[in-house]
Amino acid sequence: MAACVLQEHLVLSVATPYVTEVLQRFERKNFRVVALKTSKGMACVSLAAPSALADGAKLSAQLQSFLPSAAQYRSTSTLAESLTLMHSVFSEQEVVQWEPYEDEEECGAVSVIGPLLGSHNGFREFFWLHELLPAGTVGTDVSARFCAQLRRDSFVPLLLSKRDSDLYHAVEAAASSWFAMSEDEKLESGGAYGHIDRKFTGYRAGKFREQLEVRATAAGGVYPWPERPSQMGPLLLELMSKLDGWSRNLLAHISHDVGAPGFFEGLLDPISAAVQSSPPVDVPADEVPVLGHPLVRICKYASGTEGVFGSNVLCEAHNDVGFITLDPCASNAGLEALRRSDSMWVPIEHAAPPEGAQVLLVMVGDTLGRSTANYYAPCKHRVVAPQAGERIGLPYLFRGRSDAVLNTMPARQAAAAKGRTVHLAEMETTTIKELPAFDSAKAILKNWFKSVKAGKGDCQE
Repeated sequence: MAACVLQEHLVLSVATPYVTEVLQRFERKNFRVVALKTSKGMACVSLAAPSALADGAKLSAQLQSFLPSAAQYRSTSTLAESLTLMHSVFSEQEVVQWEPYEDEEECGAVSVIGPLLGSHNGFREFFWLHELLPAGTVGTDVSARFCAQLRRDSFVPLLLSKRDSDLYHAVEAAASSWFAMSEDEKLESGGAYGHIDRKFTGYRAGKFREQLEVRATAAGGVYPWPERPSQMGPLLLELMSKLDGWSRNLLAHISHDVGAPGFFEGLLDPISAAVQSSPPVDVPADEVPVLGHPLVRICKYASGTEGVFGSNVLCEAHNDVGFITLDPCASNAGLEALRRSDSMWVPIEHAAPPEGAQVLLVMVGDTLGRSTANYYAPCKHRVVAPQAGERIGLPYLFRGRSDAVLNTMPARQAAAAKGRTVHLAEMETTTIKELPAFDSAKAILKNWFKSVKAGKGDCQE
């Protein structure tokens, strides 16, 4: 994250009874509220200035001249002052703290202080994946804490065992070797990016990155199956088998938390169509494979690439299509997630996890957000260019069947009859593919077809 992002904002602190009076005046000057948080009778507001920050500072001085002392009004005009004020209002709730370089006025980068996985309101900020996998853990204390944190922040860091971490590192290394092949070799191995029954797979080189999309097949394999390097296909087979199981188990916790145990199971591909741990069944080369809906999107981002509008952002902020996304922290940092609780961009991969562990980020997807009426809000995230070398991203988008009907009425009626609350949107005949298109499949398909005409790639991870 660049310091200039904060420098372009005006941060105010004011007693809550005076918030409306203060914001109305800034609104008349076309200032936009970026974030607002209240705590103990005080409000901390971040405003985006449409012109020079000096205009905001001048208006702020005018407000301070006539507001009574009871308003406890304060404002800032420099990055250091903004950070100090925000920290005083948010107290020690921040997981990530920012420290500007000495020359803060030059829009320099900011660095993360301390470990990413700390304490937030007295609760742990991470869980070991193995704590949540047994079926008997659904509805327990650890399950409730996982769900509460996922609702609060829209993402949760999970820690992987050494065996699972080693598997991810092996896939990452194999993918790096695969991307090192020539363009023709990659197209021959992965096939040109396109769809089979509206399920996209294959390789393409976009404007800001290269990517290879891989899906499970009904025959128990993955498609496309990379022949080189020789270990890549078997590694992907093993990884996707694990990811399918992990995702189903995590979704069971979420389903229980929304008050409708088992609701999401009927919206998924049948387990028989998911990747199996056994070797894939041979399928004639000319036979069209039957593909599952979840996918692994293998992405390569190169350092030194100029991003969107000349920035270092190579993949613009977006939500993923699906129920949840499982995204391992890459060896080379770049992934940032927008934390729902305070609207702060968190550079997930820039801070080291506990020694010997690897972080697997669980992010709420657009489908889960829509089906729960944002009780679980989608996690907006982006990717910035790595400082050096390349970043290999391996997000797994766990999606439901596109033709699955989201009929929430039986669950809602059953809950009402028992006097319970169920956090599901009111839907009866809507299918997953018909959900509103905000960072949804319709938007992605539209952008993809546009990119084909323009010769550019989209940016989704």
